[in-house]
Amino acid sequence: MKRGFWVSGLLAAGAAGSAALASARWNRVSTDMAARLAELSRPSARFEAQDLDDVPEPAAHYFRTSLRIDHSPPAIVRIEHDGEFRMGETWKPFRSTEVLAIAPGFLWDARIRVAPLVDVYVRDSYIGGIGSMQGAVAALLPVVNQRGGDLNPGALQRYLGEGTWLPALLLPRHGVRWEAIDSTRARASLADGATSVSLEFTFNEAGEVASVYTPTRMREVNGRYEPTPWSARSWNYAERCGMCIPLDAEVAWHLDDLPEPYWRGRITAIECGPLPPTV
Repeated sequence: MKRGFWVSGLLAAGAAGSAALASARWNRVSTDMAARLAELSRPSARFEAQDLDDVPEPAAHYFRTSLRIDHSPPAIVRIEHDGEFRMGETWKPFRSTEVLAIAPGFLWDARIRVAPLVDVYVRDSYIGGIGSMQGAVAALLPVVNQRGGDLNPGALQRYLGEGTWLPALLLPRHGVRWEAIDSTRARASLADGATSVSLEFTFNEAGEVASVYTPTRMREVNGRYEPTPWSARSWNYAERCGMCIPLDAEVAWHLDDLPEPYWRGRITAIECGPLPPTV
């Protein structure tokens, strides 16, 4: 019995050691990717009134609300989130860190608690024109590892939609083209290399982005990607780092004409660049 006890203990210690090494390796890769994103990040000059010369209302109202005239907004931010991620019919809690930069690019590194003491590590990114997605149970057992191809436009659309957390990246000087739709909506388009995307932004009376929408974001279905309506809502705006940004958001696929949320998150902390290249 004593021998069995020690064998079980050694096996448990070995498993814990393997998980710790896998977690450390995962973190090193994320840190290297964040450093690459920081290297690619473009500087952010002062926001001036002439930046809005070619921007239609209500998008111009949004920029006047979210940025300060004659102030230099950050070019990169590190955001910490808490929230829930939908897996099947169940919502699972997550914590994440995201680096968002005027590169264009982002890196989202999350831990989703799928069972007591068991996390799935997830890393989504768009860096250097390439989208990628990795997931592994305890950072050890891979469940997804994809890169490029149909991921690129979806990742760039996500980047464009998350511009509400770094409003300067949505300015025309960084390649975003705005077109009026009506008094509350405008379309933002962005090209990066061979990838071009657009999103419809809806603004409220306060000049805040209430939601973004596209009828054609690529969604994986049985190993293949299909264009699917997608939206994100944001609210609870507050000033952070000299910007007015939403602290709460919800993201959904639209299936059978109904939104089905799969991500709900809230900002718990934010740091503004220049930043050390760590996640």
